[in-house]
Amino acid sequence: MHNEQVGTRSPRRAAFVCFKPADDGGEFLLLDGRKMLRDLDAEFLDEMYEKQVRFIAAELPLGFLEAVHPKVRDMLEKPMLAMASQAAKKKVDFDIDLQWTKVR
Repeated sequence: MHNEQVGTRSPRRAAFVCFKPADDGGEFLLLDGRKMLRDLDAEFLDEMYEKQVRFIAAELPLGFLEAVHPKVRDMLEKPMLAMASQAAKKKVDFDIDLQWTKVR
């Protein structure tokens, strides 16, 4: 499911292009995520909320931090998270919960 630029600031139209056809399959599904959410079972949604299940909608390319000394990297986490939060909030018109997850 493609779920980008959601909310009321979404563009009225979108175009998708494939530069290299799939060797097999190649389906591309479009879905109204808000309708899908309304159609989900309320008990299921409650369970996901209680388990604090998160959907990751974006990944910031921060691989360069691997080359930085660990102490410097740790110092950069809070300001970089704040900067990323501010940038993301300017793109959408709903509350977001940005989390810093270390993958090492």
